[in-house]
Amino acid sequence: MYKLVRNEPFLNKAINYIVENISEPPSLEEIASLSSFSKFHFHRMFKDFTGETLSNFIRRIRLEKSVFLLVFETHRSISDIAMTCGYGNTQSFNKAFKKFFNLTPNEYKMRAKQKKDEIIFNNKETSIEYQVSIKYLKSFKIVYHRNFGAYSNTQTNTFQNISKQRYPTKEFIGICWDDPNVTKDENCRYDTGYILNTNEDINQDMMIQEISDSTYALLKVNIKKGDFELAWEYLLYNWLPKHGYTPKRIFCFEKIIEFPSTKNNFVHKAELYIPIHKL
Repeated sequence: MYKLVRNEPFLNKAINYIVENISEPPSLEEIASLSSFSKFHFHRMFKDFTGETLSNFIRRIRLEKSVFLLVFETHRSISDIAMTCGYGNTQSFNKAFKKFFNLTPNEYKMRAKQKKDEIIFNNKETSIEYQVSIKYLKSFKIVYHRNFGAYSNTQTNTFQNISKQRYPTKEFIGICWDDPNVTKDENCRYDTGYILNTNEDINQDMMIQEISDSTYALLKVNIKKGDFELAWEYLLYNWLPKHGYTPKRIFCFEKIIEFPSTKNNFVHKAELYIPIHKL
């Protein structure tokens, strides 16, 4: 189903390993040792695949995680966030943050609060259009392919591709790993795939990852291309805080219920999931 880029399985594994261990970022030697490649060959492949050097990727992921904590875990101190994101002290964190975002962490936090308040105000009239519930999901595995780019483009291209291939027995999902309000379009990761059945044959060409069990906020939508951002904003900034929840991490996925087409301006039915916990 998915055409693999050369060495893509290992490179995706390396990306996931870095993200999972970002509090203590692994070294080039450590990451390269997961494969049979030398650190020099791995570094070249990584840049070709992601468009970033390994050091730039790690720096960006650390700082983008700190933004998530600043915005959604407002009870945490700057020093605590700095340590969680792999910085030895507040001074080095503040310096790196200011250089990357052109704002101090406190300034960013204040601006984010203002933006959240604006979103809450603007979405008051449309909130009744969304159906939200809480649902626990057991862990499951997916066969997937990783895309880099603006979510609006990667979603549309993927939907067109899948709908043409017509897999009536598959449950398709798209996973958003980054916040497009924080991450540049070209760096956003969007995994497209289908849920792997327990009795399904697995071959060496499949890239497989597991989605861990969690309690999710589930938002059912019948939506047009380009309107996903509004739905996510409503869920994150209106519904969750109103009901005493906050997202666990920068991660969400959509389950495609009905594929869009050019005939209906890419309107499609989907279920949007984001892992949550109580405030």
